[in-house]
Amino acid sequence: MASVTHPSPLATPPSTATSARTRAPDRVPGLAPPSERLIVMVSTAKRTLEMQLLLGPDEAVPVAGRFSYRSDRPYEVEVAFISRGHTVATWLFARDLLLCGLYDEAGEGDVRVWPFRRPGEARRVHIELSTDDSVCELSVRATELTAWLEQTAAIVPPGHEERYLDMDTHLARLLAGKC
Repeated sequence: MASVTHPSPLATPPSTATSARTRAPDRVPGLAPPSERLIVMVSTAKRTLEMQLLLGPDEAVPVAGRFSYRSDRPYEVEVAFISRGHTVATWLFARDLLLCGLYDEAGEGDVRVWPFRRPGEARRVHIELSTDDSVCELSVRATELTAWLEQTAAIVPPGHEERYLDMDTHLARLLAGKC
C-alpha cells in the first residue's frame, strides 16, 4: 500500500500560496493583460538654483528657481520661482533654450536666454520671461545651470528626446485638457 504525503501549508512560500478568493483575476476590464503591460520608469532631475531678479543695471533681488526635468516630458523644463518659501510663478519652456543659451542668444517671444559676463565676474546666463503685461530678467550662474543640464542630458541625451516621448499619453492628456 502506497502512502501519500500532503505538504504542509507552511512548506509553501507565502509568495506562491494563493487561494481562489485572494488570487488576482487574469483579466481586468480596461487593463491590458500582464503580458502586454508596459512599465514606464520616469527619471527626474531637480535642483534649486540661486538666481537674481534683475531690477536695473546694478540692482538685483535674490530668487530661488527650482528647475525640474522629467524623462517622460523630454523636451520641456519646468522652473518654479520661489520667494519666502512659496512658489510665486511657474514657467515651462524648451530645454534646448537653456542648452543653446549657455553659449549664444536663444529664443524669441516669451522666453529668451543668453550668456553674460562682466569683467572680473563669473559667467552667468540671463533668462528673460515676457507676458502681455510685463518682462522680467533673471540671472543664474552658468556653472550651476550647466551642472543641472548635465544631469538632464544623462537622463535623456539632447537630440534623442523623441525616443522618450510617449505620443499616445501626451495626446490623451491634451484631449482631456490636462496639459
